[in-house]
Amino acid sequence: MPILQPPSYSERLLLLGANGSGKSVLASGMLGAGYLWVALDSKGDFKAPDPHVTLRTPQDRRWRWMRDRPILYRPKPEYNNGAWLDLVLRGLYFRAQREGKKRPFVVYVDEALYLAKTGHTQWLAALAVSGRSLGVGLWVASQRPKWIPVEVRSEAWRTYVFFLQHKEDEKEVVRDSKGLITEEDLQRAAVDYSFWELRRGKAGRMEARKFPPLAV
Repeated sequence: MPILQPPSYSERLLLLGANGSGKSVLASGMLGAGYLWVALDSKGDFKAPDPHVTLRTPQDRRWRWMRDRPILYRPKPEYNNGAWLDLVLRGLYFRAQREGKKRPFVVYVDEALYLAKTGHTQWLAALAVSGRSLGVGLWVASQRPKWIPVEVRSEAWRTYVFFLQHKEDEKEVVRDSKGLITEEDLQRAAVDYSFWELRRGKAGRMEARKFPPLAV
């Protein structure tokens, strides 16, 4: 059975899959492997690993003195939109500039839809492009690949693909895999709850591994 190796802080991850397919379970399991992290939970149902601190507003003063603890940001309804989420990511970008190399952390976005649908992707893109040099990991999950900004997709070194609801999403993933996986491979995940890891290897070559149902 293949063993999934936790990524380094400098890696960028994409997690793709329909609602309930397992991508958030995988993200939670990996975050619980010992990382310092900040998770943006726009849907309000991400089961974050313990221990962590839950914050609800961008203005919460605990942002400043909880930097040594994992943070789950589950915004109140009035702050749950692209503009406010982008503002939180802006703060995390500047935190990375100040202390990322000394105290690296992972930024996990549980659903990219809330940013992409409103066009508020500036700071998500900045973390994707510059975060590696700043010591910050970026993990982005989405039900659909098209909801992930192009800067985030182009910088990803690993993509975890679960069952996808839409045919066009399957075709898009197959194209990105350069033929290493097929639409039939992805459709089987709906039956056996398997998932795929697409990973950049040496000289930029794509590598693919199939994993059985999650055992975190």
